Amino acid sequence: MTTILDQESELGHCEPDIEADLGDVPEWDLANALLFVHTRADLNSHGSMLKIEQHCFIRVGTQVLEQPWVQSRILLEPTGGSNKEAEQLAAQAHQQFIAEVKNLVPTLVLN
Repeated sequence: MTTILDQESELGHCEPDIEADLGDVPEWDLANALLFVHTRADLNSHGSMLKIEQHCFIRVGTQVLEQPWVQSRILLEPTGGSNKEAEQLAAQAHQQFIAEVKNLVPTLVLN
């Protein structure tokens, strides 16, 4: 497997009073919480199958916290055997995931 995309995107600051169980994070720390999405795409050795892993999380300082709104996912996508096509597919999947997360996450979370 060859990694062709490993991208993390910041979606914005979380509201300090979000209604979610985020573990042992003091409330004042949530004022600095950021919501991120991460996409990693690996191409198989034949160049015919793309494995795309996507995850959404909250980062508070050095802590990475699970969030309750978006499930992680793994997608398998056939490619035409072209690395360029696989790279475009991976980049497009990342942008689509960003749009989906913005629609799924409660508006009170992002400011």
